[in-house]
Amino acid sequence: MKTPIDTSRLRVAARVLLLVASGSAAAVPLPAPAPTPTPVARAPEPTLKAAFLYNFALFVEWPEEARKGPLLICVLGTDPFGEVLPATLRSKTANGRKLRSAVAVTAAEIAPCSVLYVPAAESATHRRILDTLAGRPILTVGESEEFLDAGGIIRLFLDGGRLRFEVNAAAAERSRLKVSAQLLELSRKGTKGPGERAADR
Repeated sequence: MKTPIDTSRLRVAARVLLLVASGSAAAVPLPAPAPTPTPVARAPEPTLKAAFLYNFALFVEWPEEARKGPLLICVLGTDPFGEVLPATLRSKTANGRKLRSAVAVTAAEIAPCSVLYVPAAESATHRRILDTLAGRPILTVGESEEFLDAGGIIRLFLDGGRLRFEVNAAAAERSRLKVSAQLLELSRKGTKGPGERAADR
């Protein structure tokens, strides 16, 4: 049976993403680099990225066969989040599914993931990973400039000190993932139409 999407939660999530993606005064800017970088100065970036990953899970609908059990958000290889991502997901759900996080390296570890985040440290291997996952219902999120061209679905990046994202709608469609129109609208590059990659406005 198809699980209905919680539209009230989507509306709240849309407002949160809009504040960041629009660059409005209410958005949370990242601090300027300190003369001597410290872990504290970098803390907001993984916190914001973890929040984006949680919200992406609210805006995407997986095919029925991929909606069993917890919704697992995996980080490929080197984990830049530490306890931030598990803390962000703790006690939260997405469309009736409990949210969990894990670090994945092998194909067997990636297989049960609903979301696979490819941090910058793993960018050199993203094309091989994306080729392996082609057509599978896994939401891939990465950081490199080539991520979408390589078949990734969402790219997170810094622009003017704020975290933004863009969506490859065609890649999502190939993976049988239904991306909310609200998320496509909030993407920095918008969309041209169903099945087409996001394009500059």
